Amino acid sequence: MTYRTQLRQLAGNHHGIITTEQGRSHGIPPGAFRRLASAGALRRISHGVYQHLEVPVTHLTKYAAALACVGKDSWIGAQSALAMMGLERSWYPHIHVHISGKLRKEVPEFVDVAEYSGMPPRAVTEYRGLRTVSAASIFARRPDSSWKRAQMRRASEMGLLHPPS
Repeated sequence: MTYRTQLRQLAGNHHGIITTEQGRSHGIPPGAFRRLASAGALRRISHGVYQHLEVPVTHLTKYAAALACVGKDSWIGAQSALAMMGLERSWYPHIHVHISGKLRKEVPEFVDVAEYSGMPPRAVTEYRGLRTVSAASIFARRPDSSWKRAQMRRASEMGLLHPPS
C-alpha cells in the first residue's frame, strides 16, 4: 500500500486531517507528507498538520484541523462547540480552541486559543471523535430563555445531553 493510500485511510478517520505524528506512528516518514503536498494530494495547514484532498470535506473538517494545529491537550471551546454540533450558527470566522497549559507553537489565523492551567474541565467530552466542551455544560452556564429550552430539546433529541451508554 502506498503512503498516499495509507494517509487517505488515516485522514478518512479524522475528518480529512492528518498529522505527521499520526503518520510516523504508522511508519510514514515526514518527507512523504512534503512530497504528497507537492504532488497536490495534501494541503499543509500548519507545521505537521495536513488536509488530505482526496477525503471529502465535511463541516467537521475545520474543527479537526483546529484541534490538530493546537495539539493533543486541546478541545473545542464553548464559543464554537454548539456550532460544531449543529445547535447554533456561528458567524465568527475563528474556531475557539482551549488548551491545558501553555501553547508553544504558532497556529493559523482561523484558530483562537485560550490557555488553561491544569487539566481540562470535567465537561470535556467527544463529539464524532473531536474533543469538545459538552452541550450540557454550555447550557448549564447560559441564562434561561426560550432559545435555550428549544436548543436543549434539540440537543436531547440528538443524544448530546447524556453520555452514550
